Amino acid sequence: MKPEIFLMAAGLLGTLPSCALAQAAIGYGMAASRSTTMATSAQRLYQGRMRPLASRMQTRTATGKPLPVVMEENRKKLVEESAQTGGKVRVESVPAKAAVAVDGNPVAYTPTELTLPRGKHEIALTRPDYLPWRIEISVNSMESTEVTAELGTLYKSSITLPKF
Repeated sequence: MKPEIFLMAAGLLGTLPSCALAQAAIGYGMAASRSTTMATSAQRLYQGRMRPLASRMQTRTATGKPLPVVMEENRKKLVEESAQTGGKVRVESVPAKAAVAVDGNPVAYTPTELTLPRGKHEIALTRPDYLPWRIEISVNSMESTEVTAELGTLYKSSITLPKF
């Protein structure tokens, strides 16, 4: 930039009345407050309408009961069925906290130890943002089985930044 132009621009800024600078600052403040208001409105909409709906979808089943209640009921049935001839099955997953379903019925979250009746069973693991995982196992009387699942991510993305 030429020194004459720089001096002329600096001179203009010095001659502007201070009220013009204040007005520009107020204008910027109003623009910033509008974006804050819009963000707050969107947050209220999510908290007011969407979050309760999302939490109900995750915790309610087709019977209308909360998911933890249904899991506990299903688990008790499995324990009753396997009282005489059951075996233990330890289920783990990477990442943890995947929902475990035995023969299509939700029973727990990983890691967990289940008592299952003797015979073949399908164990399915699900977790949001991960691919579902299934295996069929055979349970024998008084034996322990260990199942470890590594869940694949549903969305694979990566960002490569240039080196400076």
